[in-house]
Amino acid sequence: MMHGWAASTLATYGTALALYHRACDELGLSEVDRAPVAPEVFAHVLAHLAGTASQSTLINLQAAVRAWHLLNQLPWTVDRVLCSKVLDAARAMAPAPRAPRQPYTLEKLERALATLSSSDPLDVAVYACACVLFWAVARAGELTVPALTRVDFTRLVRPGHVRPDVDRTGNAVTVVHLPYTKSSRERGEDVSFSAQHGPSDPVAALERQRRLNAPDESEHLFAYSDAAGRRRPLTRGAFLARMRRACQAAGFDALAGHAFRIGGTLEYLLRGLSLEAVRTLGRWSSDRAFALYLRNHSQIMAPYLQAVPQLRGFLSHALPPVR
Repeated sequence: MMHGWAASTLATYGTALALYHRACDELGLSEVDRAPVAPEVFAHVLAHLAGTASQSTLINLQAAVRAWHLLNQLPWTVDRVLCSKVLDAARAMAPAPRAPRQPYTLEKLERALATLSSSDPLDVAVYACACVLFWAVARAGELTVPALTRVDFTRLVRPGHVRPDVDRTGNAVTVVHLPYTKSSRERGEDVSFSAQHGPSDPVAALERQRRLNAPDESEHLFAYSDAAGRRRPLTRGAFLARMRRACQAAGFDALAGHAFRIGGTLEYLLRGLSLEAVRTLGRWSSDRAFALYLRNHSQIMAPYLQAVPQLRGFLSHALPPVR
């Protein structure tokens, strides 16, 4: 039954269950009280956490505890209406949200990339991955592996998953097939990008990765050799840790992994791509999903909101007409 949930969802549920048991410990609840949990007991747990945890955290906790019950074939009798009222109260009592994640602007990305070594195997792999993430508007977890101990070869992005393509007007693009994503599962999805001017050119960076690190067809696309000569896939942790140091060396605060996706979205919009084109490029499933993303990352929309006359013509091109 566990195969019914994505690995990232199970990881989220694991964290949520740890929070659930910590709250139960604080409330002095016995193991018998925790599963199967009575509706009033579960509501008490949610109320206990309200004010210290966000509403989204409590929603994840509810889903995790329910999944835990189903997995262990225990009855789930928690009333939706009761939990909904507690969650509404939790939203009102929630701590202030963290500041929005800042994007990698093109300027910041290229400053960070400039601090990486062109001969160090890890740096070459990190450089290529960063460029592809930014210009493909991809998620860091889609192009890296979770950990050295959690390499699923059926989901590994390999050199053979990269192919050149040409659109109907003759423009060259590079397509990378992702064998597995959270939304598409085993169907996978394609991300695409084209050559760019300047040091963040993903095509040149990927070619350098292939030439210097030479991943074979059974390896990760961003594989490299460590200091001991052992071949390694590029893990998400190693990638983000190296980029954090690169940001600091470039003179600005380290940015989160999602900053590549936010930054790529922002850069394409600033270049005049329509919202519809960027939505397709970033693989948002619907206008509603993309609109929610834009609301959650208001810095993407900031250039549209400035009182700068020269942006007016750009806005009429980039924004769709009001319906």
